[in-house]
Amino acid sequence: MDRISPTFIPAEIGSRVLATDGWFQTVIAAVEGQQMLVQTSVNDPYNVPGIVRIQQSALPSLIGPSSAGHADRGFTGFAEGDIFPLSYTPAWQTEDGKWHSLSEGIPGTLEFDRDGGIDPQDGGGTVQMEQSSASDGATDFTLLWKGPFPGVREIRTHYRQVPGKIEVAYELQGNIQNVGALIPLMAYDGRERSVIHHVMSAGKETESIRVEYAGASLEVIPTTEGTNVVWPEELASVACRNGLLKGARLECEGNRISFIIRLPE
Repeated sequence: MDRISPTFIPAEIGSRVLATDGWFQTVIAAVEGQQMLVQTSVNDPYNVPGIVRIQQSALPSLIGPSSAGHADRGFTGFAEGDIFPLSYTPAWQTEDGKWHSLSEGIPGTLEFDRDGGIDPQDGGGTVQMEQSSASDGATDFTLLWKGPFPGVREIRTHYRQVPGKIEVAYELQGNIQNVGALIPLMAYDGRERSVIHHVMSAGKETESIRVEYAGASLEVIPTTEGTNVVWPEELASVACRNGLLKGARLECEGNRISFIIRLPE
């Protein structure tokens, strides 16, 4: 029998599992040693939409973070903290001055059935995979979300991942004052607290975020000019399944915002 030649598994060369409905609502994209997970259901109180998990072999498993904040305490599994839907998602300020986010989803009309799944048409929202590609060392995909969302007709989210870096861009269509991005940060795992830095770059008038936890670090760097880092009071201590999150919100004028999540290479 001929010897079987060694070859790469999909996770080592760039892979993705794509689906956008209420019964299989997860996008998993991987490059060598690194993975991100995006939930696409907008009417499921258990699976909050947006990037809900980032993991890399060189990082502590929870720093990404590895779970989102939920809208229902029964899903968090952690006794402390406030209940608030929190993940890497677009945010926006409507003309009445109120801030909203894709993490809030769309309220459904049917009783939640965790085992049976969610009807993707309940509530009226839709999600489409506009484009996706995977090659050696990179994954790239774009999702189109359609409401009803407060003040917004549609949201386009783009993700490009290479080892050590995830590039994220959001574009919103609707009547909004400002655009933003929610940033979930690992704060406390029940034993160890992280150190979260709001970094101001001297002379460049730019801001960024750095999280130090369990001997490792993760950075969130805005790439849209004029972006500010804001710390909403309601996101100061948010419960998730693995501990407490602290949320930041990137804010800028216009309808488009982008940032980089930088991981160790």
